[in-house]
Amino acid sequence: MKYYIMTRDKMYTDVPQIINWFGKINTEHIIKKQYGKLEEKYFLLLKENIKMYQSDVIFEPTFMVSDMLRYCIQKYEPNIKATFVGLLERNNNRVFEFFIPHLDEQECLSDKSIITGNGTVLENAVFDIKKMNKRKYIFRIGGLNSTYIAVREEFAESILRRGAKGIKFIEVDTEE
Repeated sequence: MKYYIMTRDKMYTDVPQIINWFGKINTEHIIKKQYGKLEEKYFLLLKENIKMYQSDVIFEPTFMVSDMLRYCIQKYEPNIKATFVGLLERNNNRVFEFFIPHLDEQECLSDKSIITGNGTVLENAVFDIKKMNKRKYIFRIGGLNSTYIAVREEFAESILRRGAKGIKFIEVDTEE
């Protein structure tokens, strides 16, 4: 079974940038898995950018997915809920629908993983298969002070077949 860390494809530089999230989305609620403290819906403004690339994921200020990715998550993880985020681009009168998935967290890192930056940077991930719930297809990596999203190979292939944009996958080593 292969696992990957989902990251933003750096090739896409003109991704949506949210300008008024501070004071609206409390990312601490997400980090601490206190999803019940989130509002039901958020409406946020995007920085104006004529060349903006429509990515299927946003990693800042928190992990958000497009409707297509939310659909895929619910196919593989039917019990995961999500919070709606409407992203508004005023000058172009465009609205983009994104969702904050309420992902489970797994403490899956082995002692061979390299973590720096006071627990915020995962330089090299090694998953300890014995610690993992193997039925999870997408999850947050636990034990870190920042958000890293891991996916199983089947999930990664599924979203790539659907044409997901703006995503890159880094394969993770595993040990038993």
